[in-house]
Amino acid sequence: EIGVVVISRLRRRMMQRLFSSSGVECGYLCSQRAAIIVGKHNPLYAQESQYVTSEQLDEYPMVVYKDVNYGFAAEWEHLGLDNPKKRIVVSDRATMNEFIANTDAYTVAVHSEKAYSETAYYDDRRPLYLSDRSLDLDLCCITNKSRPLSAIAREYLAELKRIVAV
Repeated sequence: EIGVVVISRLRRRMMQRLFSSSGVECGYLCSQRAAIIVGKHNPLYAQESQYVTSEQLDEYPMVVYKDVNYGFAAEWEHLGLDNPKKRIVVSDRATMNEFIANTDAYTVAVHSEKAYSETAYYDDRRPLYLSDRSLDLDLCCITNKSRPLSAIAREYLAELKRIVAV
């Protein structure tokens, strides 16, 4: 009854048209700024500014977790980060985190202060933010326009909205 999707700001209009033409309604839940996560071995870790440009990132390899459900190819291309020679693809998050902790590589993620501050595992990581906001990510719910939601689905959606509003 309800789908939860992550859509980059770059793709939002296109996806809204696709959803609309498919009889699907897309409701906005929240937006998160995409973060560049670097470890202490990356020179950007020590910079004063919390913002970086794609030109600064071009000097370092990007580690990506292979997610078969969502790819950021259009976003990487838009930002000029689509050089396959500078991309390290890993099959699990633990390996990705090891690269970040022990090399000058970076990754792109949705950063949650709460998630990163509640464990010492991330002590040697720092979030930086892209100057370009086109990679900001919207969390949305999708539903069928022609079907009313069941009581349990409405309850789930209300709880989801309560949680992401924090």
